[in-house]
Amino acid sequence: LEENNAVLFPRPCHGRIPNCAGSAVACGHLLQLPALRDAAVVKVHPSIGAAALRTALVMAKKTVLVPPYPGADFLYLLLHHSLAPSASALQRAGDKREYMKWARPLQLLEIPPVDVVV
Repeated sequence: LEENNAVLFPRPCHGRIPNCAGSAVACGHLLQLPALRDAAVVKVHPSIGAAALRTALVMAKKTVLVPPYPGADFLYLLLHHSLAPSASALQRAGDKREYMKWARPLQLLEIPPVDVVV
């Protein structure tokens, strides 16, 4: 991936989930899948490569669960369009620097049933 310049920031990608060039295009393809289109609750990993997917899901009024990084005192962050404080926050909802400002931390008994895991 590095040699073919197929990854974006952060580099190098060795030892982490790569942020591949074209991840936003892949997100568009994922959103066409019936399982994702019909899902109400989607768990998405917190890596930067999934930011476009998290944003698209929140904008589609899906509930998105994002696991925190180690050391958090909660199990998931809940992202939903109703929690975003503004239209600009909604447009950046998948960016960790944005959603950490308004996402709701969830404890074990608050976690809704998950329809799809990405």
